[in-house]
Amino acid sequence: HTQEGVVENPQPVARKSFFRVSEVDLMWSPIGNAVLILGSSEVDATNKSYYGETALHYLKADGSFEGQVPLSKEGPVHDAQWSPLGDEFGVVYGFMPAKATIFKAEKCEPKYELGAGPHNTLRWNPFGRFIALAGFGNLPGDIKFFQKMKDGKYKPIGSTRASCSVTLEWSPDGRRLLTSTIAPRLNVDNGWKIWRYNGDLLLHEEREKIYEASWRPVPQGTFEDRPISPASKRVDGAGGAT
Repeated sequence: HTQEGVVENPQPVARKSFFRVSEVDLMWSPIGNAVLILGSSEVDATNKSYYGETALHYLKADGSFEGQVPLSKEGPVHDAQWSPLGDEFGVVYGFMPAKATIFKAEKCEPKYELGAGPHNTLRWNPFGRFIALAGFGNLPGDIKFFQKMKDGKYKPIGSTRASCSVTLEWSPDGRRLLTSTIAPRLNVDNGWKIWRYNGDLLLHEEREKIYEASWRPVPQGTFEDRPISPASKRVDGAGGAT
């Protein structure tokens, strides 16, 4: 080290080589000790997919582990998200119906299966308690909700359908989910909906055209993590509203 604290001739503590990859997306753990690397190529060398090829890798920041995330179904990686706690990450992958798996971050091992279905999006609430598993784009808009239990398993607590939605985002208090239909992605049926964590529809607003919908940020520590309310009931149908 120099007097200014700059490392002379720095050497990498971890590295990973890739093949058949033209682009990468780096997704760091919230606690900074590992990174998910989603590599993609416009051409699938196996000719199994018209949309190219993807692969998900896991690399620890200290170099103690590196390797490909063990996905149990062939097909593209649709989404990969870290839990806000940094101890787990979830992956939606495979040809439709896609699988959704929760992995232990410590050893990159499968921990819990959320099931298969028309899904391509996974979002944790800010406290890592609730998960919304959804299918947007050319999928019908089904959303399934899960709660993490004390034993580490994930219990289904509701479902609904948010047709034609483009975005989804958990509220800062972790109790509500915002979905929206916005331009220019879709120029008809613009508006937004707010759902309870179990799929109950709380609000539906329509507008001729909107371009963005998001929650107002709040300072960290404003809200506390809470489990589901005792009166909450599971929503099994596609409608969701009560």
